Amino acid sequence: MLQDGNYSLSNLSVQHWIGQSNTIYNHGEPGVLRNPKIYQTAWNSIRLSLWTAFFTALLGIILGYGIVKGRGTRLSKLVEQLAFIPYIIPGIAFGAVYIAMFAKPLGPIPALYPTFALLVIVSVGKHLPYSSRSGVSAMMQVGRELEEAGQIAGANAWQRFRRLIFPLTSSGLWPDFC
Repeated sequence: MLQDGNYSLSNLSVQHWIGQSNTIYNHGEPGVLRNPKIYQTAWNSIRLSLWTAFFTALLGIILGYGIVKGRGTRLSKLVEQLAFIPYIIPGIAFGAVYIAMFAKPLGPIPALYPTFALLVIVSVGKHLPYSSRSGVSAMMQVGRELEEAGQIAGANAWQRFRRLIFPLTSSGLWPDFC
């Protein structure tokens, strides 16, 4: 509707969707499908989801590896419990904690408050419980024999993880279409 409160058919318009920039409507902004700000925000959302998915899956595999390989130790239990802390904290409080933590420089870490990196860090932290459980379940499906065979073949820990563990477990964290 071009005018608020006027419900006649003559007041219906597509100005808000495909209209040109006009100071009378939308505070001077063009319609949704012509507005470059809309496309920029949509691209930022897509970029955030891609970066978050990548880092969350990578961290999930690493946490799953550490938890499964140290099964039964106090450190493994502690890491598994710490990974679930974001699950019990409400999202608003979680975001406020991160904003407070990164509002000013902290050692070598610069102030991240007005940056895209802070959004990625918060998103990864918030999804950490889910990725750690996926990483643990993916690691449980890989037998110790494969890693022992790699060790006998002379591969160091990084080579075993990169050539054996990661390819075998990545299917549990990445979608099938990737």
